[in-house]
Amino acid sequence: MQTIFGVDWADLTLKEVSAYLQTADAEPLTWEAKGTRLDPGEVRRQVCAFANGHEVGYLILGARQIDGESKTTWSLDGLPFPDEPATWTSNVIGDLTAGVRPRPEFDVVAWEAEAGHVAVVRVQPTATPPCIANGTVYERLPGKSQQVRDPLVLADLYRRGDAARREAQARADRAAEAVLEDWLGGEAGVFRTQDIQLSSVSSAEDEDERGTEEAGFVRYAVGVAATGNPPNIAARLFRASLVADVWTVLRDRPGSGLPPGWGNAPDPVAWSQEALTWRHQTQGNVRGVTIVRAAWDGSVAMGQKLVTGALLPDSLVKGRIGPDWQFADKFIVERLRGFGDVYVTILVRGTNVPNRRNPGRVVMRRGPVLPGVDDELVASLSRELMRAMGNPDPEPEVSGTA
Repeated sequence: MQTIFGVDWADLTLKEVSAYLQTADAEPLTWEAKGTRLDPGEVRRQVCAFANGHEVGYLILGARQIDGESKTTWSLDGLPFPDEPATWTSNVIGDLTAGVRPRPEFDVVAWEAEAGHVAVVRVQPTATPPCIANGTVYERLPGKSQQVRDPLVLADLYRRGDAARREAQARADRAAEAVLEDWLGGEAGVFRTQDIQLSSVSSAEDEDERGTEEAGFVRYAVGVAATGNPPNIAARLFRASLVADVWTVLRDRPGSGLPPGWGNAPDPVAWSQEALTWRHQTQGNVRGVTIVRAAWDGSVAMGQKLVTGALLPDSLVKGRIGPDWQFADKFIVERLRGFGDVYVTILVRGTNVPNRRNPGRVVMRRGPVLPGVDDELVASLSRELMRAMGNPDPEPEVSGTA
């Protein structure tokens, strides 16, 4: 990613920082330098202000301004950090009491200097403003960061945040819908006999089996979208290396009931202007079709159509939906570089689910949640799906609540 220092972030050195400061504007909007002491509160204020802006901001720690006769110069003597600079900065920003909320996407690079370290903190604009530091909202103005005092500015920050949340939920909904209905509910969800390498049924028997399959199946989709996405998602999505990586992961993914190397390889990836889509048909103990779809809008969805007898909702969540949510979440964070809160939509439809009184599909949503999928989130889905299927599964008792 190109920086204000003239090089990519990964290539930034102290030399470029020094050269930039000697010719930089006296009233910067996208950077701030602090060089007299390390003040955790000041770091939080600056990070909060940059996060509430529209452009990437840079906080330089350990750069001291020197007023000369003809011009202002900068000395990069550094500061004595009490811990490794990246660790100290992360702890200061993420402090549970006075830290920046919601925590923005940031990175830190540091170099040794005469008096300690010089560090540069790169702060991405938050996808869901306003950011608050120690209970206060800050904004960046030319040459300074200050508390937001204009109610119109504050209202605009809230509008931006609300719009980002609504859009993330809408993208998660669309992603799940596309996989459940357009793919698993269409031609891609039809089981292809010629693809089954381990089948020994005759043609007549196979025709009967196909009818049984269509009469007894469950299909679901998990759509995931982050509230924030760096520019140019297409450059990270439409890559041959990513296509090959996902194909390999699907081929080797556990759960098919077959030894590694047996069964069917995934189909060649389906390319379109807006998405990449992978299809994998497996045999195993439970025959199934898996679809993974990653779209240019930063959403990822994964789902399966399973031919099975009566399938218990809790086992479906723990054994299938939970792992697919983890796959999609990791895909967004690691490959598409999504950041901020995450929204999730789970759609379930089936003809062989016990106690289901309503033949329509089940819709479950989660968000905003942090990236990552913990056991409690999966357990909450299991309880909700159990109740949707007419099975008793109460929420855990919480002390102190009515």
